[in-house]
Amino acid sequence: MVASTHEIEYVESGKDASKVKKSFDPRMDLIGELVLLEGEGYRFRFRRAAARA
Repeated sequence: MVASTHEIEYVESGKDASKVKKSFDPRMDLIGELVLLEGEGYRFRFRRAAARA
């Protein structure tokens, strides 16, 4: 998933991005893997999906 917003300056200024309107678009060419989960923190690693024949 890729999250996008029109309020780029707001987010880049370090303000709370959870408060802005966003759109979410799937990236079918990427596969995500959860690599870290600590308390409320998490990290995903993404890699390109293998090409389908």
